[in-house]
Amino acid sequence: MATENRPVSCYLPKDIEDSLTEYCTQNNITRKDKAGNIQPAMGTAIVEILETFFGDSLSKLPNFEEKIDAVIEAKMNAAIESLRAELRTPNP
Repeated sequence: MATENRPVSCYLPKDIEDSLTEYCTQNNITRKDKAGNIQPAMGTAIVEILETFFGDSLSKLPNFEEKIDAVIEAKMNAAIESLRAELRTPNP
């Protein structure tokens, strides 16, 4: 595959690799390996992520606000349930 694009290589920490693999899976960014197995197309995903990060297309950015809201809501619900349980427990 001939291209004028500059090749880049790096060593991904395991947690970043796992996140990138999940990103590929969620966004159907895959390719077939020589054996015909479907694999994440990490290079393609990295280019897409970098284009989003450095580019001008905000429409591609993930909606972090929804994720943050969900985390806050879960923590608040857990705290409320903990307080309720504490109030139900008789004092010695």
